Amino acid sequence: MLTTHDRSHPQSLPVGNLIDLTIDAISYGGDGVARHDGRVVFVPFAAPGDRVRARITETQQRFSRAELTEIRDASASRVEPPCPHFGVCGGCQLQHLSYDAQLKTKRQFVEDALTRIGRIPDPGVDATLPAPAEWNYRHQIQVMTEVVQGNVITGFRCAGSHRLVDIESCPIAHSTMNQALSGFHEWAVDHLQAICKPKDRTGWLRGMEARCSHDGAQVTVCLLASRFHGRDMRALVDAVRRRTGTPVGAFFRTGERRKDQPLVPSKRIDGASCLTADIDGSMLRFSADSFMQANLRATASLMNVVRERAGIRDGMTVVDLYSGTGLFAAVAVQAGARVYTVENSPAAVEDARVNLPEEVTVLHTPATRGLQLLRERGISPDVVILDPPRAGCDSSSLKALTAISPRRMVYVSCDPATQARDVRLLVEAGYQLKSVQPIDLFPQTYHVETVVAIEPRP
Repeated sequence: MLTTHDRSHPQSLPVGNLIDLTIDAISYGGDGVARHDGRVVFVPFAAPGDRVRARITETQQRFSRAELTEIRDASASRVEPPCPHFGVCGGCQLQHLSYDAQLKTKRQFVEDALTRIGRIPDPGVDATLPAPAEWNYRHQIQVMTEVVQGNVITGFRCAGSHRLVDIESCPIAHSTMNQALSGFHEWAVDHLQAICKPKDRTGWLRGMEARCSHDGAQVTVCLLASRFHGRDMRALVDAVRRRTGTPVGAFFRTGERRKDQPLVPSKRIDGASCLTADIDGSMLRFSADSFMQANLRATASLMNVVRERAGIRDGMTVVDLYSGTGLFAAVAVQAGARVYTVENSPAAVEDARVNLPEEVTVLHTPATRGLQLLRERGISPDVVILDPPRAGCDSSSLKALTAISPRRMVYVSCDPATQARDVRLLVEAGYQLKSVQPIDLFPQTYHVETVVAIEPRP
C-alpha cells in the first residue's frame, strides 16, 4: 500500500532536476537502475557500478526516468562502444558493457523473472552461454527508408522513436548483410521519387528485409512496399546483388504487419524461392515468410542445449510444438526419436516437410488443436519441445500440454517474463523446474534466449 510519503515522490524529483546516482543493475530493456531516496530511477546507457549525474526526464508514481549527462566515476564493466550510432539507434542497448558483464546481466534478467514472476525462490540459473561471435553475427536485418526535408534516410529506428537513424553499416550485422544494406542505401538515395511519402501518397518503397545463409553465399530480400512496382523493384534487387556478389532471391510484401496479426504473405519477384543454411550439421530451408533465427552460428549452440536438456534417446516419442521449419525436430530425428511437429504457419510447415524425413508427422494446426489431436490418437510423448512466440503460451495451450502428460518439457523462449509466467502455471499444475540455461544469441542487446527443462513432480 502506498503511504503519504510514497505519494509525494513525484514532487521530489521534478522533470529537469539534476541528481547524482550510483547505478546498481541493468533492467530488462537495457536501462541502468538506481535509487534516489527510495525511488527507482531508470537511466539508459548507464553501467552497473557507474557513478553518474543524470537529468530527470519523466516522473511516474513509482519511478522516474533520467538521461545521462555525466559519468563521474566509470564502472570497471564499462567499455567504449565501437558504433558511432550507439545511443541513438534502437538496435543495441549494451555496447557500453564488457561482454562478460553482458552475460552476467542476462543471467540476472532470467533469474529475476523466474523469482519475481515465476515465484520460484531459487531457480538455479546457469551461467549464460556466450555467442560464438560478439560482432557481425546477424544473418538477418530489416532496413527502413524515408524522406526527411528532401533527403533520403535509410537505416534503423531510433531508440524509443519511429524516426530513422541514417546507417550504411552495422557492426552486429554479417558482412553480407552490410553489403546488402549498402546496395539498398545507394539505390534509395538515387531514387528519391520511389520512397513512400505518406502525406502526399507518393512513392512505393518503405524498406527491405534481408537474410543470408550461414556462410553468406545465399541471400534473399523482401522489399516492403505499398504496391508492386516491377521495373524499379528489379533494379533495386540488382543493386543489392552487385554489392553482395551473390545470387539474390527477391520478394515483396505490401501492407504493414500489425501486432498479434499474421504476417502478410510475400510475393516472389525473381531468383531463388528460399535459402538453405547449415545449422549444426542440419541443412534447413527457410522461405521468405518462415521464421529464421537471426544468429545462425549461435543457433547451433541452442540446438545443442536443447539436445542435452531433452535427453532424447533412440525410440522415444518427441513432440516439437510451435515447430517452425523443424529446427528442434531435426535434433530429435538425429537422436532416433519418433517425431511429431505442430505448427500453424503455412510457409514454415512447407519448409518443415522439406527439411524433415517423411516418417516425421507434420501437423499444420494451432498448438492447442495439435496437442488435442495427438491426445486423441493416443500419443504419450516422452518429451515436448516448445518454442512459442514472444507472447508465450496461451492458457488453452498450457492446459492441452499438461493433458498430454509429457515426461519432460523443454521450453525455449526469447522473453524471460512470459516464460516465467508459463513456468509458474506449469508448476501450479504439478510440474517442477529442473534446469535453466540462458544463451546469448544477440550480443550488444538486452535480448536473451532461455532453455528450461520441466518435469512432473514425483
